[in-house]
Amino acid sequence: MIGGKTGAVRVSTLDATDLAAMERHGRREDASGQARRVSDDAPLVFGGLDIAARQEAHTAGRKQQGRTKALHALVQFPSELIPNTTMAQKLMLREAVGFINEFYGGDAVFAARLDRDEKGTHKVDVFFLPRWDFTYKDGHTQQRCGLGQFTKKEAKRRFGREDRRAQGSALQDALLEHLRDKLRVPGVMPPVRKVTTAKDRVEPEVHALRKERDNLSQLQALLKQQKRRVRDDASAVAKQMRLLGQRTTQMEKVKQRNR
Repeated sequence: MIGGKTGAVRVSTLDATDLAAMERHGRREDASGQARRVSDDAPLVFGGLDIAARQEAHTAGRKQQGRTKALHALVQFPSELIPNTTMAQKLMLREAVGFINEFYGGDAVFAARLDRDEKGTHKVDVFFLPRWDFTYKDGHTQQRCGLGQFTKKEAKRRFGREDRRAQGSALQDALLEHLRDKLRVPGVMPPVRKVTTAKDRVEPEVHALRKERDNLSQLQALLKQQKRRVRDDASAVAKQMRLLGQRTTQMEKVKQRNR
């Protein structure tokens, strides 16, 4: 199976709500985290599970470029080529952090986690935001953080263009080279290129949060429908009562005339 012999990396942006959802998932305080558990094995952690606080410390005192709170990389190692041992899991955690740091300028990662209570143990969640020093023409230096131009520059270097597809390919190729040339993983293969560039997947924790929001919206809509039905039913009952009252009055009049 090709999938078990390839590595892959997927990067998504996080706002404050997403980051909080990711932290709850890492602490197994959400429904999806509990549902996916198959053991009680503790995760391997770089930095810590308090990723929101670590993000604040990571960006403190720096001029932030853009509104993105953090980036999340899901680094998938080839499950058929790397053994499922504690030593290998520690290696994957370390190398995922090292790879993301190297690709994004050398100072980016503030937390990472390899979950060991789920079925798959070859995935590492890396939380990061690149940091760098910007030097003005007058020699003044400003400490900054944000998305930066790292993926665009690498895409331009490799493919001569910097569109979204080229940026994704540059990141995937860099991971392949890391696995093949640095880790010397035997038999590692490049991932199959996607035909479409549309974003068709979101992170499980973010998806769960959005699903909860959708469910809440559906419940609110259902409640409104039920309220309307109750009002309609009440109106119908009142109408029937009026008709019954009118009918009763008519019958009384008939009786009086017959007397």
